[in-house]
Amino acid sequence: MGQLSESVVSLWFFGDDLDPAYVGRLLGASGYQCAVKGERTTNAKTGRVYVARTGRWGFKVERREPADLDAQIRELFDALSGDLAVWRDLSSRFRAQLFVGLFMLEGNEGVVLSVESLGILSARMIPIDFDIYGPLSQPDDATDDATAPAA
Repeated sequence: MGQLSESVVSLWFFGDDLDPAYVGRLLGASGYQCAVKGERTTNAKTGRVYVARTGRWGFKVERREPADLDAQIRELFDALSGDLAVWRDLSSRFRAQLFVGLFMLEGNEGVVLSVESLGILSARMIPIDFDIYGPLSQPDDATDDATAPAA
């Protein structure tokens, strides 16, 4: 099994009563693509205007080529609060998600998550959502669309 070509990682919280500023204060970082429910936002690439169906707060780290999922997970969570009580509170009140985009250039590429990464996610009650892009299914412009899951 070969190493994955590329990986993207972003953390998300969703909820109808989610206040992105509040989540950012608790976690100690400004969010990415944040919105309150009903807020109108414009896609920077397409100019299309969206109305947020629910509140959202996201945080991302730089994509890696070749993929290095463990390093991205460490980098992401090292930049945020280490207070597990805060994480458990947020994960119980809002829908939490670690979005992982995995990009293959060839068939039979793979990745292994370390016990350390699994422990970081488990302690914070964060589930993982994997999107896997095969060599023939690569989006033409796999940039921000691959770091922002649908709410």
